[in-house]
Amino acid sequence: MLKILDSLVILLAGLMVGNEFTIAVFINPAFEKLSEEGHSAVVSPLAKLLGRVMPFWYASVILLTIADAVLRWLQFHQVTVCIGSGWLFCW
Repeated sequence: MLKILDSLVILLAGLMVGNEFTIAVFINPAFEKLSEEGHSAVVSPLAKLLGRVMPFWYASVILLTIADAVLRWLQFHQVTVCIGSGWLFCW
């Protein structure tokens, strides 16, 4: 279960970082070479799409990361409690 959650978090976060990197490094410099009318005609649909998708994408990555951290923390403390209770029974 945690491996699936880890994979999902890494996939979503990696795609988000890749998307941001691609826009910053490749797409924006290419669009800046266009004329003002061409630039606004090309950027407007892309900005609308990303404006609708990115808030949910960011929120899902944050929530999944928090869920993963909480589950890992609970799993660690469960193992610690088991080890600690084992020590109590050994004495």
